[in-house]
Amino acid sequence: MRRFGGFHPLPVFVFYLSAILPAMFTEDFWTVSVSWLAGMLWLWAVKRRFPLGQLLFTLAVAAAMALVNGIVSHNGATELFFVNGRPVTLEAVRYGALTGFMLSAALVWFASFTDIMTSEKIIALMGKLPKLGLMVSMVLRLVPEYVSRFKKVKKAADINSSEGTAGTSAEYMRLMSAVFTWALENSMQTADSMRLRGYASGKKRYSPYRFAPPDMILLAVIIFLQVMYFLPPAWKTVMAAVNCALPLIYEGKERLKWILFSLRK
Repeated sequence: MRRFGGFHPLPVFVFYLSAILPAMFTEDFWTVSVSWLAGMLWLWAVKRRFPLGQLLFTLAVAAAMALVNGIVSHNGATELFFVNGRPVTLEAVRYGALTGFMLSAALVWFASFTDIMTSEKIIALMGKLPKLGLMVSMVLRLVPEYVSRFKKVKKAADINSSEGTAGTSAEYMRLMSAVFTWALENSMQTADSMRLRGYASGKKRYSPYRFAPPDMILLAVIIFLQVMYFLPPAWKTVMAAVNCALPLIYEGKERLKWILFSLRK
């Protein structure tokens, strides 16, 4: 069964752009809502567990942005209450909540992007710029990889450290020193590995991805749905919902085919 992540990196990358950019720059509540909901469902399907952390993060960011914007900006006609003699308006709070919702929707899509668009796909997408592709892929995995390494080092330190040193600033400095030492050693190993694989030569490189007709169809559908954004607002929201639901639609179709094939046997 060919999953959505099995498509050529180009249409998958274009899809994520079409899902993330409207969520970041479209100040329409319904468009952002369908983007966030589809992103949460897709993240659930990718991670195979309910993204409770992303849900709580969305609520926290929306509440924080609503509070900050309500205190800082005083534009609006509907006054809710006063802080130091300055009005906090409903319009300012609502705009802040929408801004936080937009940011959360984009981050939800980025959370699944790191799983679907692997380092190999990014390098293949760069084509004749393998060094740039390698750099981009390493930057994307830099933070989660270092956080994971820090957690492992901290667990080992908590087991071996005495009660008086756990949680102190000196202890955290030693942990960070261990993580940075590992990072330097890992960078040297990566450099040697890339050199042995031919990244320093000008030879042609092998790519396992071929742009097939299904990839062309998916890319054409994504572009068509983006053109439909010039329709009236109601249809624009519908097209955004269809576009963001593309991976879910495809995964559902493939799983249905798998179930029907199993029943035949």
